[in-house]
Amino acid sequence: MTRRVLITGGTGFIGSHLVEELVNRKYRPIVLKRSYSNLFRIFKYLNAVDFYDLDKVTLEDIFKREVVEAVVNLAVFYRKEHSYGDIDEMIDTNVKLPTKLLELSRNSGASTFITAGTFFQYNQNVMRIDRETTLLARDFYAATKNALERILEFYGSSSDLRLFEFILFTPYGERDDPKKLIPYIINSALQDRSIDLTQGFQRLYPTYAKDIVSAIIKAVELPDGIRPSSYRFNLTGRQSYSIREIVTVLEDILDRKVKVNWGRLNAKKVDALQPFTVDISTSENTLGWTPDTSLEEGLRKTVMYYEGEKNENTQYRN
Repeated sequence: MTRRVLITGGTGFIGSHLVEELVNRKYRPIVLKRSYSNLFRIFKYLNAVDFYDLDKVTLEDIFKREVVEAVVNLAVFYRKEHSYGDIDEMIDTNVKLPTKLLELSRNSGASTFITAGTFFQYNQNVMRIDRETTLLARDFYAATKNALERILEFYGSSSDLRLFEFILFTPYGERDDPKKLIPYIINSALQDRSIDLTQGFQRLYPTYAKDIVSAIIKAVELPDGIRPSSYRFNLTGRQSYSIREIVTVLEDILDRKVKVNWGRLNAKKVDALQPFTVDISTSENTLGWTPDTSLEEGLRKTVMYYEGEKNENTQYRN
């Protein structure tokens, strides 16, 4: 029987890589979306995926129609600085939707529920981040994720669901949002544009998208008899890099200088905190997961993707 994994956020950045990997592994994913969702990231896989439009069908009906083995919740509503008008949608997407999926998963016999979090959920004023680090939301988005974690605790204690919360740090890779830092720098360099950045000493933990997907697959395919003792898993690259170091790697890949006006932007206080280390031992010990992709390799693949996009756009305009 074809294995069935239900995905929210399957048309997004990380979700599209998950859809691709599941199709390659002979799954037939179920993707929940809106009727107006842009499918460009998974256009190649439309015939290998089943879609449901959440503005046309209820979650209850979907679970009645489908036998779902695992749920992967990657749908998010994010605002760097939220407004009053964002509150309802942030809570609906980041708390209510996954909570309803948890309830339906528990009642339908699904074995596994996976969701993605953010390191913004943690207290940022620490030297080391591990699963015992205090939760102290950096923004309202992170606060909604921390609210969901409290709900995960309830379902962990009241059901047989295997729960995984993957804490993401700085995901990057092909098909990312062009407004995010790494694709913004890459696209600006490819177009020979100068960009304004901070002094660039903030340290990031870049994690390649396909490595994140590898952890999700390992959780989905974990043998039935194994139940994790903890559900919070940090997913990061092997080491941190400053923004300046990332730019230097990109310059080596592109064989040209990236035009950066360092210091033109002011770093927020929270972005200028002391560097920290991240413990990924829970991911290593429970899932056998480690990041396989070096920063240079991941950035090279990402640059190739955006170079292809640039060439396609040029051909289209001509």
